[in-house]
Amino acid sequence: PCPSGSFSGVLGATSNNTCTPCRAGWFAGEGAGFCSACPAGSTSEPGASACTLCEAGTWSDEVGTCMPCPMGTYSAALGAASSATCTPCREGMFAGVRASGSCEFCPAGSWSFDGVRCVALLLPCAAFGALLAAALCLFARCLQLPRRWAEQFGMGQMLDN
Repeated sequence: PCPSGSFSGVLGATSNNTCTPCRAGWFAGEGAGFCSACPAGSTSEPGASACTLCEAGTWSDEVGTCMPCPMGTYSAALGAASSATCTPCREGMFAGVRASGSCEFCPAGSWSFDGVRCVALLLPCAAFGALLAAALCLFARCLQLPRRWAEQFGMGQMLDN
């Protein structure tokens, strides 16, 4: 019989020479005549005898590879079977890389409008504390001020992350 992670389509084969490894996203037990697809939310390496759950920050709704959540989103779920589990980060938090399992708070004195990067607050009144700075950012966001206008008047500067 073929070892785990491989199959043989040859009926009555007496040698392992007819065994073929399962491809990525598929698995087989010992002596299998075919490979089975990993269920949604899981994947496998080539030649696998079992599937593994997609890690936090990734998802898979079909056979193959676990796909990363885009920047600015996160998923804490293991074995996510849909891109709908990728949740946008709240304002003031960010996920600057793909496949994030969580969002991080922006450093003190900065804020995130898009969930991808933090913007430094360069307001004269920022010294009054993070609460006032956050309130001003929310006010600017509510007015939908264009980013270039906000930066021109000293309301923001991109941070290197």
